[in-house]
Amino acid sequence: MKKKIINITIAPDTVDIFLTDIIDYLKLHDYETYSMANEEESLHEKHVKKREKNFYTHGVSRKLVLIRELKALFKVYRFFKKNKFDLVHLHTPKILLLFSIIIKLTNNGKIVATYHGSLAKENKPIRNAIFYFIDYLNSFFIDYIFTVNHNDLKRFWKYGLYNENNSSVISLSGIGVKSRLFKTISLEEKQKIKEELGIPLNVKVIGNVSRFTKDKGIDTIEKIIKELKFKYNYNFVFLHIGAIEDKKYFESLNIDNMISLGYKNQKELHLYYNIMDLFLFPSLREGFGISVAEANLCGVPALVSDIKGLNEVVVNNKNGFKVTRTEDYVEYLSHYLSNENELNFLKKSTLKYAIERFDQNEASVNTFNVYENLINN
Repeated sequence: MKKKIINITIAPDTVDIFLTDIIDYLKLHDYETYSMANEEESLHEKHVKKREKNFYTHGVSRKLVLIRELKALFKVYRFFKKNKFDLVHLHTPKILLLFSIIIKLTNNGKIVATYHGSLAKENKPIRNAIFYFIDYLNSFFIDYIFTVNHNDLKRFWKYGLYNENNSSVISLSGIGVKSRLFKTISLEEKQKIKEELGIPLNVKVIGNVSRFTKDKGIDTIEKIIKELKFKYNYNFVFLHIGAIEDKKYFESLNIDNMISLGYKNQKELHLYYNIMDLFLFPSLREGFGISVAEANLCGVPALVSDIKGLNEVVVNNKNGFKVTRTEDYVEYLSHYLSNENELNFLKKSTLKYAIERFDQNEASVNTFNVYENLINN
């Protein structure tokens, strides 16, 4: 008899981006897989994906509007009273809090949770106390906890945000990058994509893949690009790919050498990574930084903000650099844009490191082993 598992998140893109390979692996090992998300929370409003018959929707959004969502939660409760699973895997903090209680109330299998980066912030004691308390409450309902970076793991141990009798905490498992998809392409293919975008073949490309919002450091990128252009007058193009969430800010931008392509699915996305020379990612908060790893697998070094999550993905001089000041971003970009040989050496180092470091197959095996141990014991 097949084991039944359901992954629950808010945005359906989380399933598409992080979990498809793991789900495929489970199907090969006698699992019947399901997923549940809020279809309206897709990263791209026009993006309609063909869903499997085992995809279900809920009405819970990313915003904290709990009263409005009571009706949606009652619907979810009835769903789990009717449908039984061997294991439920929860993603995103809000889902962890609300759904773990529902799953326990309906006696609906073991619960695994993935923390895609905690919501705690430096110098915010009241906010942090609230989230630490919520995390501690969650631990009484959750049977196993995945974290995607060591900083969050240390936080769990330091503050005891787990129930020793019920939960285990492990790090950097259950998440990986599709190395079979994100890989280098030929020079001819790169030239063709550049020509389609109207970028001269000899012009360097600085890239960013993220939701267009200040939380992802877009305002910092604007400063960096403008200063780089003003100070050094290099001939380059800034290429942005991602859903435009802050449309008002996007329309106010005044970057004459910018190309924004909006949302691209992963089958298209790896092609655009390949025409980038350097990846720019000054995000303010990340659990892991999946787009950095994807860029690295396409041979693109990354300049990232030195924050938790990202500071584990990037190793200085191997696959990019961790940066703390706007001026440093500009200096690194200037150096590598004007030194072709050093840039090519860094690209080769980046690709070698990424192939060794980011492996979705390993994440699939680790996750599968956790599932098996929980269900069988």
